[in-house]
Amino acid sequence: MIKQYETVLVLTPVLTEVDTKAKISEYVDFIKEKGYEIVEKDFWGIRNLAYPILKKTTGQYLVLEYKGEE
Repeated sequence: MIKQYETVLVLTPVLTEVDTKAKISEYVDFIKEKGYEIVEKDFWGIRNLAYPILKKTTGQYLVLEYKGEE
């Protein structure tokens, strides 16, 4: 049975653009290695967090939608 999943990743806002792209690529490759197909990748950029995490009040948001066998 094929299921569809959605994951929101929050990356630290202090990463450079190159580091951010590398980290996103790392997550996408991990999902593909597990046999899932990426349906959509939507980078939202820097947004405010609902509450501070490790003294940071913003984060870089990425939404991944993927599907595959259970």
